[in-house]
Amino acid sequence: MPRCHLRFLWLTMFCVACGNHGGGSGQGGSSAGGDGGLNAGGAGGNEGGAGNAGTLGGSGASGGDGGTVSPLPAEQLSLGTEHGCAIGATGELVCWGDQFVNDFKQATPPAGSFRELSALLSTTCALKENGAFTCWGELAGVMGGVKAKQVSVGAHHTCVLQTDASVTCNGPANRPQIQVPSGTFASVGTGWESTCAIRTDQSLACWGQPDWGILNTPTGRFTKLSVGARHACAIGTDGTVACWGAGGPSDPNFAEPSNGFYGQAIPPAGKFIDVSAGEGHTCGIRSNGSAVCWGAGTKDDACDANFECGQAMPPSGVFVQLAAGTSNTCGIRDDGSIACWGSNTGNRSTPPSDFRAF
Repeated sequence: MPRCHLRFLWLTMFCVACGNHGGGSGQGGSSAGGDGGLNAGGAGGNEGGAGNAGTLGGSGASGGDGGTVSPLPAEQLSLGTEHGCAIGATGELVCWGDQFVNDFKQATPPAGSFRELSALLSTTCALKENGAFTCWGELAGVMGGVKAKQVSVGAHHTCVLQTDASVTCNGPANRPQIQVPSGTFASVGTGWESTCAIRTDQSLACWGQPDWGILNTPTGRFTKLSVGARHACAIGTDGTVACWGAGGPSDPNFAEPSNGFYGQAIPPAGKFIDVSAGEGHTCGIRSNGSAVCWGAGTKDDACDANFECGQAMPPSGVFVQLAAGTSNTCGIRDDGSIACWGSNTGNRSTPPSDFRAF
């Protein structure tokens, strides 16, 4: 079916779901802190906040779920360290950010029609409808390929979910994050030195560095996965979010915020339709479309030494997809526009105002 027909069908279904918005909401946020990115550099002490549109805070642990909102069917939004990219209504790629900061042309996307993308640090990969994909920026293990269902960019490696449900990873030789276990998979996500995937039986598998406990996956059945710098989160078949790794309740370094452990793996209760794990924070969309974040950035102190950039302070409104970055977060609203909050260094939180995802 042509792309335009698919988008029209999805948009019709989405608008029907949007009619059920509602429910109460509490205040989002929990603890504070976070640190910089690997090699590409994190948030500096003099960064300014991007500002927050609307009322700060999303649905908290005590918030009601209300009605339901349909998420976007593919990842149309992703953030690197100081750039972001999104896929528009007709499949075109749009990127933003400061080209003069670690300039690998990460904000200069290729032409063409794409359906899904993944970014981290200064690298982005995007996937076409026919399974071909291309990467640009500071390449992490692969430049492109074919017969892919999904591509995920890590700090120094890239993993591809193939059309036969196998996963292949490329990067530095003999590194554990590219040593894929046997089996078939439904989705894959990459972090700094780790990789996680949802198997076709909906169980979780992670491989890579054993630091931070990211290999200790929870049991159960899951439908969506997101891997951050040192932690990961997944949405279960019951709609609840499970997180593990750095910043979790069993993290032995949880009392040491200077090491980047800020509660990013302690999610609130409730049901979610989307989750995105960043560096020191995580954000999710509740079933009523409201956004909530936890971990670093629950205050906006001009990005001080504790990494308080406001990246965990989402605006009000209805969202259908989120992307948590290093010191900022962006989300696609229910009208197809993008809203960003947190640090705006390098214009990382300044997407085109006329962009529409659908």
